[in-house]
Order: sequence, then structure tokens, then C-alpha cells
Amino acid sequence: MVTIAKLDESLYSVNQIEQVYNILIEGYAMTESEIWGINYVRILYADFLELVRKGELLVAEFDGVIAGCIHYYKNDDNTYTFSLLASDFNLSGKGIGTALIQKVETIAQVNGAKGVKMEVLRVRGVDVPSKIRLHQFYLKLGYSYTHSADCICKIPAEKYKNLIAPSDFDFYSKSF
Repeated sequence: MVTIAKLDESLYSVNQIEQVYNILIEGYAMTESEIWGINYVRILYADFLELVRKGELLVAEFDGVIAGCIHYYKNDDNTYTFSLLASDFNLSGKGIGTALIQKVETIAQVNGAKGVKMEVLRVRGVDVPSKIRLHQFYLKLGYSYTHSADCICKIPAEKYKNLIAPSDFDFYSKSF
């Protein structure tokens, strides 16, 4: 069974928080190597801990085992945004990603938001199987693809220069 909770330093040990971080880093290293190259670190540990301290991370457990995470935040009065969705690849197909997204949607609705939005980074003009599956996954959850844009629109210049391939963001939204 999947359970979702806020990743709180008072409730989770340093070891457990590191487990969550490692799932995130391993997941993005596997799914974004065509964008950033090998040994890519999606987020520094210090920045990850800052999100924990801000209360913007949820953690998933599957049968009591740390299984994934998602970053979420209030974008404006009407929308929430999520990012950094990751789950343990050994537990693929167990509903972890779905449960994390549904929890963000519930939080957004309870707080009066009218929808959720997010974006997916992908190599421009290349069909990468993991990104195709992700696109289908979001559509299945009721998200609509809205548009694509060069990732320079969201990635800081110092990070943008590290891209190994021209890349775009695909933007998605879901209204309640």
C-alpha cells in the first residue's frame, strides 16, 4: 500500500531523508542522461534539504519502505506546481507516482487552487521512450499538454550551458 506524508526532518531520520534524495538523483540520472550527460545531479543535497525545510516535499512509502517523492508549491492564488517527481524504479507500476500527484492535487484543492501545472524537460526532436511514457502518464491522469518552449525560459543560464543537447519543456496543466 502507498502512503504519502510531508517529508519532515522531525519525522524522518537523516538516513531516510538521504534515501529519498538518492531515489530522486538516481531517477533523474536514468531519465535525463540524454539531456545532461552521465553523472548528472538534478539537485544538490543542500538545495534538497532547503525544500524539506520549506515543507515543499512529499514522500511516498510502499509497504513501509521509502519509495519516492515530489516537490510542490503554490504558484499563485489559483495554481500549484509540482516537479522533482521520482519513484524507486524497483517499485515501478505500484501507483507511487500517481499517489504523489493525487496528494498534490488534493492539497491544491483544499487550499482553493483551481488547478495544477508542471513541465517535462526533453531533448528537442528526439523521441525518448521514458519521456513518451511520462507524456502518456500525465494524459492518463487528466493533464492536458498546453505547449512547448525552449528550456532557456526556465533554466538559469549557468545551468543551461551544461546541456548536451538542445532541449525543450513540455508544459501540462489540469483544472479542477
